[in-house]
Amino acid sequence: MATVLVCRYVLAVPSRTVLVGLDAMDRSLADAMIAGGRLPVLASLMARGVTADVATPDVHLVGGTWESFVTGLEPIEHAFWADWQLVPGTYTERRFTPDDVEADPFWHRIDAAGGRVAAVDVPLTNARPLERGISVTEWGSHDRFVGYQTWPASLAEDLTRRHGVHAETTSCNRFTEAGRFADLLAGLLEGVRAKTDLMIDLLGREEWDLFLGVYGESHCAGHQYWKFHDPLH
Repeated sequence: MATVLVCRYVLAVPSRTVLVGLDAMDRSLADAMIAGGRLPVLASLMARGVTADVATPDVHLVGGTWESFVTGLEPIEHAFWADWQLVPGTYTERRFTPDDVEADPFWHRIDAAGGRVAAVDVPLTNARPLERGISVTEWGSHDRFVGYQTWPASLAEDLTRRHGVHAETTSCNRFTEAGRFADLLAGLLEGVRAKTDLMIDLLGREEWDLFLGVYGESHCAGHQYWKFHDPLH
């Protein structure tokens, strides 16, 4: 599959840094679409902000990439490679989740230093306590390990009341196995709109030192729609 974290788009504004992630978005495809005028919002972010390529070595499996981004550690250190792993020292396999990762995400260090942070739907994370910040986990993510969580916990009900639930909260495979490609596309597009509204809502609640939000719809789209894009598929 495509690299899980292909690119990061960072937009700096007064006293605020906004980082937008596109889960499993293929960078070469995005660049081609931007050049063709098909992604004007992304083109605007790149023109006004700072971009950085993220390389993923072959030895990093899907989970290892996101956890390395989140913790700043190599997989051998954070010990998360994929959802199913061998229990160290045994031949027993079990499902691993972000709860198995002992290291805190990097934004917890910002929080501990007195910064105000918000993290929304960063893949392979859970809603760990923050002193000044908020976090939202798996409201609209492709990979679901821990379920919909927020910090503080009361935020979950507030966001559900304001923004509902993500239009595509189950496996995207069930749509395409039934040939329902159009229904899945409609759900993903609605999910993007709802996620944008949710992030704009949270972005306006504080003068965040760091606001980090990730769209998961590109991950599902890469799995299910690549064959329509690639004539050699």
